[in-house]
Amino acid sequence: MIVRHAYREDGTIKNIDSLYGHLDRMLVHRGEAVSRGQKIATMGTAHGLYDAHLHLEIRKNVTIGMSRAAFAQDDSNYYDPSQFILSHRHLKTGTGTYRIAMNTFAHDAAIRWDKAGNYSHAQTGGGSSESAAALNKAIASQH
Repeated sequence: MIVRHAYREDGTIKNIDSLYGHLDRMLVHRGEAVSRGQKIATMGTAHGLYDAHLHLEIRKNVTIGMSRAAFAQDDSNYYDPSQFILSHRHLKTGTGTYRIAMNTFAHDAAIRWDKAGNYSHAQTGGGSSESAAALNKAIASQH
C-alpha cells in the first residue's frame, strides 16, 4: 500500500509517499483520504512465508510507485524512515487543505495488474518469487 502525504515545511508544501508492505488486510481503498492515526491495514506474513512484520519505505520521489527497480535505491529517492518520522512527527497542523499530486507513477502504467499472475521483481520491481508463489497459492485456495 502506498500513502501519499502532503505537509508544510519551511513555508513550502511537500509530498512524500510511504509504502507499507507485507500486509495481511488493507482497511482503506485506492483514492480514499486517510487521517493521522487512522488504521489503514494489518500486518501480514506473506501468507505464512515470514514472521509478521512491516516493510516501510519513505520516498522523496513520488514517481516510483510499485516499479522501484527502475529507480536508484539510494538517498536520492528515499528517506531513512526512523529519521524522517522523528524529525517530522511534531509539524504544526494547519486548518487548510493541501492539493495532492495523483497519477505520478510513471512506470506502473505498463503493469497489467489484471493479467499479472506473478508479482515478482521481474514484473513489478517488488516482492520475490517466493512471496509471489505463496500469494498465488493463497489466491488459488480461495477459489
